[in-house]
Amino acid sequence: HPGAAIDFLQYISQIGQNIVKNRGYMEVEIMDPVSSPMEKLAGRYRAQLLVQSNQRKPLHNLLSLWLSEIETSPQTRKVRWSLDVDPMEMC
Repeated sequence: HPGAAIDFLQYISQIGQNIVKNRGYMEVEIMDPVSSPMEKLAGRYRAQLLVQSNQRKPLHNLLSLWLSEIETSPQTRKVRWSLDVDPMEMC
């Protein structure tokens, strides 16, 4: 359904925010999830979540912890998702 991608990203965003707060990765910013510019492609609804930092090390440390939590979550079975580090374009 159209909201599944946004719902999933809101769920994992909260996990990421908790890691930022509890582990002190304050230099990492997690934006709110948004629909992709091409919201529907090949019959699938798409959304994106931007995470940014001026420092690579805290960002990569956060991503490592975050991915291990995301991958074990039952929510990941409900959507198709991927991670793009240093995307060339946002589409």
